[in-house]
Amino acid sequence: MCPSCGKLIGLDRVCPYCGKDTSSVSVRVGRLGTTRGGIGVTVGFVVANLLVYLLIVLVGGQQPAEGGMELLVPDRLTLVRLGLQIPALVAEGEWWRIVMPIFLHLGLLHLVMNTLVLWVTGRQLEADIGSAAFFFMYIAAGIVGFVASQGVGIGGGGASGAVAGILGATIVKRRISDGNFRDPVTQQAIQLVVLNALFGLIVAKVNNVAHLGGLLTGAAMGVGFGLWQGRDWARKLWLAGAAAMGAIVIAATVMMLLWEVPPGLFDPSARDVRANQALSCVRGVAVALDGTATTIAPRDAEDAMRCLDAVGPVEPELDRALAMLRTGLQRAYDGRTSGSLTGERDGLERINDGLSAIVRWHRVNSAAP
Repeated sequence: MCPSCGKLIGLDRVCPYCGKDTSSVSVRVGRLGTTRGGIGVTVGFVVANLLVYLLIVLVGGQQPAEGGMELLVPDRLTLVRLGLQIPALVAEGEWWRIVMPIFLHLGLLHLVMNTLVLWVTGRQLEADIGSAAFFFMYIAAGIVGFVASQGVGIGGGGASGAVAGILGATIVKRRISDGNFRDPVTQQAIQLVVLNALFGLIVAKVNNVAHLGGLLTGAAMGVGFGLWQGRDWARKLWLAGAAAMGAIVIAATVMMLLWEVPPGLFDPSARDVRANQALSCVRGVAVALDGTATTIAPRDAEDAMRCLDAVGPVEPELDRALAMLRTGLQRAYDGRTSGSLTGERDGLERINDGLSAIVRWHRVNSAAP
């Protein structure tokens, strides 16, 4: 609270209402709030975003950019293997594909924009509500964003939904604490929401559904941050939520790694070798879905079709699913290159059906002794 005008100002060192220097008060309040004031989680998420992106680019390589806004695009096959959201695969039980994408970015611009907003606004919110509450909100907003995307059949990756959650929580929490929207931090968050919305309308392949889902999640949690801040039971609730989100992230990572173990790893038969080759082609098909899974990338589709053509027979169930994939790829490719939206959509439906059948086959055969 400002000692001059009496209004709530959080830990700001200069009162945004009367201009009074409140640095001495901010320091004292900051020292009293032992569960608040840190920015360690924000730093951790920034480092995680940068390290994951660099590892993907350095180990998995890059793929040619297809648009003017794209730069240093990570190899999409590597992204798919690490948990990029593919709606057909999520629908067949690969639930970790709504968690892992929070840390997967589709290009350098994508990474820079999300990480910059995270760094600028995340530090302020984390210092205000505490690290546990911030961790809880960030992961929850990211997951809800991808769940919303799943509902409308859009795939992809990135921390955009989680970052939008920061903005929503900041706006609502500050509104409750301050009683208005005049605080510079609040106004900055509102401006970023508007800019983000405009960017989503102008630039193609932006997952606006994930942004909206994350924003609303953050706003809803911001109500609790504003009304219950300082209460012991609320602190325990945020700690429990953070622990739950941490457990989900760890479980998703483990499932992603286990799913990458191929059939017959230690004693491969000729059938296992062909099956692994087929699964590699399937990942190529997921790559051809062009990130959002709502259109086909012609160049990647050509590679996937050549890969499928080279696979020998494995067993009837898998062979039928692979044939469905091949047919779907050809139809979607023909539709895209000829400008037939109906043909492309028909092909995408067949691709999704084929992917679902292959996931079911893979689940049964991975569980078999």
